[in-house]
Amino acid sequence: MENKRLHAATVVASPTASSWSQSYTAGNLFAVVSISYSSEPKVNEDLSLGTIGKEILNTLEAEYFTIENKTLSAIKTATEIAIKQALEKENISLSLALCSVLDNVLYVIAVGDSKIYLKRANKLGLLLTSQKAIVASASGFLEDNDIIILQTEQFGKIISKTQLASAIDHNSLSEIAENLSPILHEKEEGGASAIVITYKETLTETTEEQTIMEEKQEINVKKKIMTLSIQTWTWIRNLISNRFYYLNFSFSRKQKTFLVITTALILLLLGSSIFVLRQKEAAKNDALFEEVFSKAQKKYDEGQSLFSLNKNLSRDDFLEAKKLVNEGKNKFKKGSKYEKKLSELSAKIDSALQSASGISIVEAKPADAKDSLLLTAAKENNALYSTQDEKNIFVLTESAIFSIDKKTKNKKTLIPNKDHWTNASGLGAYNGNIYVLDKNRGQILKFVPSEDEYIKTNYLAGKTQDFSKVTSLAIDASIFVLFENGEVKKFTRGKQEDFKVSELDKPLSKPQRIFTDTEIDSLYILDNGNSRIVVLNKTGVYQTQYQANIFKDAQEFEVLEKDKKIFVLSSDKIWEIDF
Repeated sequence: MENKRLHAATVVASPTASSWSQSYTAGNLFAVVSISYSSEPKVNEDLSLGTIGKEILNTLEAEYFTIENKTLSAIKTATEIAIKQALEKENISLSLALCSVLDNVLYVIAVGDSKIYLKRANKLGLLLTSQKAIVASASGFLEDNDIIILQTEQFGKIISKTQLASAIDHNSLSEIAENLSPILHEKEEGGASAIVITYKETLTETTEEQTIMEEKQEINVKKKIMTLSIQTWTWIRNLISNRFYYLNFSFSRKQKTFLVITTALILLLLGSSIFVLRQKEAAKNDALFEEVFSKAQKKYDEGQSLFSLNKNLSRDDFLEAKKLVNEGKNKFKKGSKYEKKLSELSAKIDSALQSASGISIVEAKPADAKDSLLLTAAKENNALYSTQDEKNIFVLTESAIFSIDKKTKNKKTLIPNKDHWTNASGLGAYNGNIYVLDKNRGQILKFVPSEDEYIKTNYLAGKTQDFSKVTSLAIDASIFVLFENGEVKKFTRGKQEDFKVSELDKPLSKPQRIFTDTEIDSLYILDNGNSRIVVLNKTGVYQTQYQANIFKDAQEFEVLEKDKKIFVLSSDKIWEIDF
C-alpha cells in the first residue's frame, strides 16, 4: 500500500497600503493570492485589499470542497468563480497560484503573472505561468520527493529563480522559509507570498505477492535440478551397460555396480556444476539487466509524467534514460534477449525525445514571388536587410533605405546614407519610425518622419553597446538584437532589459536572423548552423523548432504565424514551409 504525505511551508510579506497577500492550505489544496492597486485607490473605496483577498479564498474553499469529481476543468471553474468579482474591479490587480494533489496527480492553476515551479531531483523548472486575467491550467504526475513552489507575481520580482533554487537546495521546509523570509521582508512589497510543498511517496519494500513468487521460483529451480539428475543417471546407466556388453570386461557384478555408481556420480556432479554455473550466469545477467532496465524505465516514466507540465524537464529525463540504455546495452551480447529489450526501450525514448524537444521535421516547396512580397523585394534589390509594415516594404542597402508600396510596387528612396551608418547589421520599422543598427557606432539609429524627410536620433540612452558581433534585429514594442553566439538582448524605450534565451535542447550555431512583430506571439530565430528555425516565447523560453536542410544556407525568412507558414530565401530562391 502507498503512503503519500504532503508538507508545506509558507512565506508571506507584511501588507502595505497598496498591496496585500496571503497563503492558504487545507488538506490537498494549496494557494497563494495577492491583491494590489493598479492605480491610486479612490477615497471612497468600499472594500479593503485584505477583505477582497479573503473573499477570494473563502469562495475558493467553498467551491473546491463541494466538487464531487475533482477534474482539472472543475478546479479551473471553481477558481474562475472565486476571482470573478476581483477581476471586474478597474483599479485592482490580482495574482493567484493554486495547486491540488489527488493521489499522485498534480493540478495547477495560475492567474496574473504568478508562477508555479517544480523541483525534481536536482532540476528546477517552470511548470506554469499566466498573464494578467488569463486563467492558465495544467496537470501531471508527481514523483517521490518532488517539490512544488507556488508564488505570486510580486514574489517572483523579488526572489529570482537562482535565489529560489539556492534556498530550496537540500534544505528542510523550515530552513527554506528561514532563507527566503529575510530577502522578502527587506522589500516593502505586501503582495509577495509563496508556498513550498514537498511530496513524499513511501512504498513497502517487499509485498506478500513478491515473497510467494520468489518461493515458487526457488521450487522450480529445485525441480529442474532433480529432473536433470534423473535424466543424467538414466543416460549414464544405459551408456555404461552397453559399453561393458561390447567390451566384455571380466569384472565381477559387484565391481561393475561400484564402477557404474562412481562414474555416474562423477558425471552427475559435473553436469550439476555446469547447470549451477549457467544458472548463476543467468541470475547475474538477470540482476544486471533489472538494474539497468529499471533505472532507465524509471527515468522514462518520470519524463512522461512531466510531459504535459514542462517539456524541457521531461526532455532532461528522457536524455538521462537514453544514456542509461546506451551504457547498459554494451554489457550484454548483441542479439540477446536483454539487448533486444533495451533496444525496444531505446526506440520508445527516441520517440518521446522528439516530442519533448518540440522538433518538427518540415519540408520546403518552391513558392511564388507574390506569396512573400518581403523576400521578393529583398531578393530583387540585393538587400542587406529588409522589413515591413502594413503598407510598405523597407529595404536597406549600403547607399540608402528604400520603401516599396505593397499595392502599387512603387519604389521610393526614403533615407539616403549621408554617413548615417557605416556598417549596418539590422533594420526594423515600428510606429512609422525606421531603425538601423550600426555595428561600428554601437548604436541603434532611429529615423523619425518629419514632413518630407527623416530626422536621425539615437535610440539607445546612455552609453553605446558592443554590437560588433550582431547579426540582426527584430521589433515589436521592444527591440530584440541577435548576436553571433546566440545571445539575444532586449531593449525597451532605449534601455536594456533582463532577457535570456533558456531551455534550448542545444545551443544556437551561426544564427543569422531574428523575426517578430506586434502581431506575432513568439520570437523566431534562423539557426543556420543547426539547419533549423527555433521558436521562443517573448520571455526567451524555448518552445519548439522546425528542422529542414533548406535552413542551412538561408539568408532571410518571414513568418506568417496565423497562416502557419514560413517563407525562406535560400540560394536566390523563395521556399514555402507549412508548420
